[in-house]
Amino acid sequence: MAGTILLFVFPLLLLIAAIYDLTTMTIPNWVCGVVIVAFPMIALAAGMDLSLMANHISAGAVMLVLGIVLFSVGLVGGGDAKLIAGIAVWCGWSALFPFLLFAAIFGGVLTGFLMAFRAITLPRWMSEKSWIVRLHSVDNGVPYGIALALGGILIYQDLRVFTILSNGFLG
Repeated sequence: MAGTILLFVFPLLLLIAAIYDLTTMTIPNWVCGVVIVAFPMIALAAGMDLSLMANHISAGAVMLVLGIVLFSVGLVGGGDAKLIAGIAVWCGWSALFPFLLFAAIFGGVLTGFLMAFRAITLPRWMSEKSWIVRLHSVDNGVPYGIALALGGILIYQDLRVFTILSNGFLG
């Protein structure tokens, strides 16, 4: 039972990050921190060997540096930079490119949707919801954590840790 619950930690955290980003345009540090810290604990519980864990952690470290650079030039928010590093830890090098590709595709769709949404006048019932007004404002960026979360959830079943967990706990 506990092993089955471990299968849902990563997608649940990504769902939480996406909801926060959608409704507040921020991703809390605690969510990103738990995404990062949960990986080695779950990987150890699943029996992943340390060299493979190091591979995953190095992917996350490189993406954190890249995320900091992107944040410093204003291309992504701070939460996005931390979340992409956390997801990269779960991906490792082998699944990093597919994750980034899916996140970019979802990000493009999300940006297009937001551009169209921001071009319309909000109906009264929507203008009474502060998070919708914030999302509608052209002065705000794109809640890219949604695209990152969707990319991470989409590739989750192909991740090494998922395979190890599902084989070990679900037989």
